[in-house]
Amino acid sequence: MNLVSLRQLLPLPPYPSLSRYFNTHQSQSDGHDHPRSAPLKAYAFIRSLDPYHPISLSLDCENYYFESYSSGADIVLADVYPIGTNVTYSNKYQLVNPSHPPPIFSFLFFDNKHDSTPCNETYGDCGCDNCQSSINNPLLNIYARLDAWSYFLTLLPLSPRTNEAYKTFWAAPQAFPAQDFWLRAPTADEVIAITLLAIQRGARGIVGRQFPTTPEIQAVTTLFAHKVMETGAVKRFGGLGKFVLGCKGFTAEGKLPADAPVGWHPHPGIYQDPVDAKAWPVGSEFLLIVVNSGDTDVGRVSFKPQFDEIEAKLRRVKYMPWGDGEPWVVDSQANELVRSGMKAKESFVLVVEFS
Repeated sequence: MNLVSLRQLLPLPPYPSLSRYFNTHQSQSDGHDHPRSAPLKAYAFIRSLDPYHPISLSLDCENYYFESYSSGADIVLADVYPIGTNVTYSNKYQLVNPSHPPPIFSFLFFDNKHDSTPCNETYGDCGCDNCQSSINNPLLNIYARLDAWSYFLTLLPLSPRTNEAYKTFWAAPQAFPAQDFWLRAPTADEVIAITLLAIQRGARGIVGRQFPTTPEIQAVTTLFAHKVMETGAVKRFGGLGKFVLGCKGFTAEGKLPADAPVGWHPHPGIYQDPVDAKAWPVGSEFLLIVVNSGDTDVGRVSFKPQFDEIEAKLRRVKYMPWGDGEPWVVDSQANELVRSGMKAKESFVLVVEFS
C-alpha cells in the first residue's frame, strides 16, 4: 500500500460536492485480492487527514473476509449485478483451448461440455458472487446479499457511543451498459426495481458504478432522482430520506391472485410472492414502496400495512412520487390499498395518509 500517494492527495480542498472517500474495490477474482490489512490502514490514514467525511468501499463478494475488508469503511457498497450474466459459467473467463487441452491438464477438462470457467462457492468469477442460478427471479439476489450483510453486522462489535452498528450499506445498482460478464444492459424498469429493492432491504444511499451509461438508463435515473430524491421532491412530500432514514420499516401484508408465480427467497426453503412492499410511517403518513420483481404481470394486488401489530386505518393516497397508469385506491371497507394489477418489473412509491 502506498500511503505516500494518499498524503499527496489529502486533505482535499473543501469542495461542497465531496460526499465521501472511496477506499478500495474488492475484486471477485480468486488470488487477486488486496491484503486484508490494507483497507483498515488506508482508513486510519485518511481519517487522520480528514476526520469529517465518511469513507466507503465496495465489496464484490458476498462473504470473503467480510470483517477484515469492511473495517476500512463507514459505508459498504453492495455490487449485486444479476442481469445478463451466467452465474454458473463465466461469460468472461474462458478455459484455455478446452477442446484440445495440453496433455498435462487433460484431466481438468475431461467430459467438460462448457468452454467457460465454472463459478461456485469455492472459486470462479461470474460477475455476481454467490448469486443463485436456479431461481426464476434473479433480482431477488439483492435481497440475499443485503440480508446476509445485515446479519453479519450483528456479529461485529457495536459502537460504544450509540450501541449500534458502526457501518451502513449503500447500493451500487446495475445501471451500466453491456460489458465483461453482462451480455445486456438492464431495462429502465429493472434499474428502478433494483434500486427500490435495495432500499427496501436497508440500503441508505444509492450511487452509480459508472457514467456515462445507456441513454435509457440515464433518462430514467435522472427522472427518478428528480421525482423522489432531489430538492423538489423534498419540498413536495419530504423525499425518501424523510421516511427511510432513521425510521423503522414494516413489511406490508399483501395479497395476490392464487395463480401468481412464486418468487425465490434468499433463505433456503422459504418462498414469497414476487410483489414485495415495505412501509415507513412518520406522523400520520407512511411511505410505501411496492415492487413486482418478477418476469410476469400479476392480477389484483392489495396491501394492509400494520405498524408494531397495530393495523393502520387508511384514509387516502396523498401522493404518488413514482409509478404510472392506474392509481392505487383505498378500499375503506377492507382497509386495504388496492390496484387491479402490476406489470413485470413495475415499481411504485406512494405516500399514504392513515390514522
